[in-house]
This record gives sequence, structure tokens and C-alpha cells, in this order.
Amino acid sequence: METVRSILEKISRVISVLAGFTVLAGLPILVGTLLNGRDQRLRESILLRTLGASAKQVRTILIIEYATLGALSALAGLVLAIAANVALAVFVFKAPPWPAPTLLAAAFAATTGLAILGGLALSRGVSRHPPLAILRGAA
Repeated sequence: METVRSILEKISRVISVLAGFTVLAGLPILVGTLLNGRDQRLRESILLRTLGASAKQVRTILIIEYATLGALSALAGLVLAIAANVALAVFVFKAPPWPAPTLLAAAFAATTGLAILGGLALSRGVSRHPPLAILRGAA
């Protein structure tokens, strides 16, 4: 029984390491997507500021946008992770299929928080550009 438990623990560690590598491989894609959208956010913030929005309102809009993006990404990731966990637990390991709810909540919160922080870090200074200079350069 100890040998089987030891083997299962090693398999669990390997799966965790592979999951970590998968997350790390996805980070450059996320950063590239956020950087690609920076010009669009710059134009949107200029338009909003031209229409009378304050820099604080523009930052609030960005926070809401990144929170929504992070929440939807976290939800999609959790659904896929739960489906894979249930399949492995039921068909391979014959174990209880549901992960701890606190772990799921922590993963959801961490993903959403990272999306907000990363988005704000990459959009830093977007609301500080003078609208007239950017509008003249775009024309």
C-alpha cells in the first residue's frame, strides 16, 4: 500500500509540474495580447478624455475591463481543470472527483487579480497622454 501511495504521490507531483509549465508557457501569450491591445486602449482613453472623462474614470474603466477578462479566463480555466480532474479521478485513480472549494476560489481570485495587475502594469500611462498630441499624430 505504501508503494502504491508513493507512486501516486510522484505522479501527482509530475502532473503539478507539467501544469505549472503550461501556465508559464501561457504567460507570454497573455503579455503579447495585452501589449497588442495597448494602442487600442490608448486611442479609447484619448477619445474618452476628449469627451470629458477624467483620468480616474479611464483607470476605472480599465480595471473593470481587466477584471472581466480575468474572471472569464479564470472561469474557463476552472471549468476545464475540474473536468480534467473529475475524469482522472473517476477513470484513472478511482478517487473522490471534486477538488477543495477553497482551492478553486483561491485559483479564481489569483487569476483575476493577476489579470488586473498585469493589465494595469502594461497599460500604465495610458490615461496620462495629452489627447490633442495623439489625435494630431493619428491624423
